[in-house]
Amino acid sequence: MKEKVFGGGKMSKYVDFIKVLKSNDSKEYMKDFSECAVKTIQGDAESFKQLIEMFLNAPAFYKNISFIEKLQSFLRGTCTDESYYKDLAEIIAEGNQTANAERILDCLDALETEEKVIYVINATRSCIRFHRGMTGINQSQYFRILYIIKNILLEDIEFLTEKLKLGEVLDSDSCVALENLGLMYITTSDKEVKYAFSKLAYTFYDEVIRGDNEVLSKVEEPSEFPMKMDMGTKIVEF
Repeated sequence: MKEKVFGGGKMSKYVDFIKVLKSNDSKEYMKDFSECAVKTIQGDAESFKQLIEMFLNAPAFYKNISFIEKLQSFLRGTCTDESYYKDLAEIIAEGNQTANAERILDCLDALETEEKVIYVINATRSCIRFHRGMTGINQSQYFRILYIIKNILLEDIEFLTEKLKLGEVLDSDSCVALENLGLMYITTSDKEVKYAFSKLAYTFYDEVIRGDNEVLSKVEEPSEFPMKMDMGTKIVEF
């Protein structure tokens, strides 16, 4: 199945796009829109209704921005009843409430495929499970994982899914990319560079990629991780 890609027409076809964006009306609209989006993420149902109304009455070019579509998918997939809204609001309230809500919205806005929205849903529901005292990811891991979802290539997700069960693999472009995201680390470079998957990689696969997908098999985390090359000690994971 071809992956759904968000977004559409080229901005260049809007002759006055830049002029409109710089106008005071546009700035005020986007300010109000952003405030409603933050309140919606915090569990305010009235703000969500207002957000939809603002979107439907927006200037034509705004409707090519897919943010509202991704936000709707996220809320429908995450908050299946009022208790989920309440738990998500409590998670967001830990620390800087507005900043935390904006981090979620910023991640959603940057996602280019429906598959990645599903990953954010899986991560959020995992964090809610942890909040309820079950197995899942904590708030710190949650925002770290949102950063990963936002920046990881789908090709590197496929690589991780395929190679995770091996534990260690030879150097490749995907290894370097995953190392930069904290999902792999170098173990040796005697004759050939090898990389191992980090503890976070196993969490990312199980809680985010696999989620409730029964087609993907569970990959057990190793009882011991290979030594990190430049430290000479057992790797310590966050």
